[in-house]
Amino acid sequence: MVNPAKLAAAERDSICEQCHLSGEIRVPKSGKDDLAFRPGERLTEDLTVFVRGGSPSPMKVTSHAEDLAQSACRRASGAKLWCGTCHDPHTVPAANEKAAYFRGKCLTCHQASDCRAPQSARQANGDNCVTCHMPRNPPSDIEHVVFTDHAIRRRARPAGGSLPADADLIPFGGGGASTRDLGLAYAMVGLREKNPLYTQRAFHLLQQAVASGHADALALAYLAEFYRDRKDDARALPLYEESWKMDMDQSAVAAALGAYQMQRGNLEQAIRYWRRALAISPALVLVRTNLAAALLRTGHAEEAQVTLRQALEFQPSLQEARDLLNQISK
Repeated sequence: MVNPAKLAAAERDSICEQCHLSGEIRVPKSGKDDLAFRPGERLTEDLTVFVRGGSPSPMKVTSHAEDLAQSACRRASGAKLWCGTCHDPHTVPAANEKAAYFRGKCLTCHQASDCRAPQSARQANGDNCVTCHMPRNPPSDIEHVVFTDHAIRRRARPAGGSLPADADLIPFGGGGASTRDLGLAYAMVGLREKNPLYTQRAFHLLQQAVASGHADALALAYLAEFYRDRKDDARALPLYEESWKMDMDQSAVAAALGAYQMQRGNLEQAIRYWRRALAISPALVLVRTNLAAALLRTGHAEEAQVTLRQALEFQPSLQEARDLLNQISK
């Protein structure tokens, strides 16, 4: 059993940050994933959390650690202020006791006289520090909910805060990031947001990672995807193949290699790759449809029908699968 209160600050905070620090993207270290972390370690040994540089930073559902790091209270404390300062993971104060409970936490550092609000306003809200300095606001990444703002601001966070499309991605907490990690961060966020500025940065960074010999299977796969999007199959295919040799548990790589084999007329090879992709990620409905088409062309009509019905179970509106199923049934 690990008691976080007895750990050094970075190891202590990592226990909370494994769930309460999403940033813009979490990039696993080569050979690691989100499940690699063990309490007592530093989260940065397993992944790099990237945030957008600049301000204002919009609040997110799991941005508690990022928000707290922005607060003057945290900065002034020299990292002594942490989640466990105010929260006991084993007990939660009753609803009618919360205001006094958390006010008591504030008063361990502040004086009651520090508050400049009129006495009438303080009485109106039950002398509740949280109401003014940690209000409940809607996060930027989920609608119709509100969460407590842990930035502990003197004034309310600006509504609808956003950062420019070219804002730099930087590691949370400072420090450097490898070319591979930074390239993957821009790739993941750029593709998710369809941000051409980020994908262009990612393309060049991943090229550098490959040239320096620091690219792993994941980096190779993303660079291959960028080459494929540029219709440069001569560079994309070898990268996909190299990535696959390094790690055969990548469904996206298996799916892409299946598509290349289909283009070349190597149907049996395409079928092999697509079966592997579906064994890893069963919900890839377009892969199921492509697999069914290849099965049909190789004389496996019955298996093609089963595969199409499975695709429609995942996505009933998939017209391509319906059309192919009707074609088989005729």
